[in-house]
Amino acid sequence: MRNLILLLPFLIGCWSCTHHSLDHNCKKVDRLVQELISEKLALGVSYGIMVGDSLIMSESYGLAQLEPVVPLSVESSFRIASVTKSFTATAIM
Repeated sequence: MRNLILLLPFLIGCWSCTHHSLDHNCKKVDRLVQELISEKLALGVSYGIMVGDSLIMSESYGLAQLEPVVPLSVESSFRIASVTKSFTATAIM
């Protein structure tokens, strides 16, 4: 979780980047995610980068499930349960 919190400010900074540096920043995000997986700090990570209405990059690394072993893909579904309630409550405040 700590690593996710550290990753979020980096991603927010990428949103404000120019088109020229976009490819460079996408590669930096990709390397960071690969490090999380290689250092076993996350079981699996799936992410997408959008500019406007266009998806410019989407990748998945690691596993969706340990037993049986199921690799993560960009088509994988995530069960987020009630996590969105805290986002909604914060937005209302």
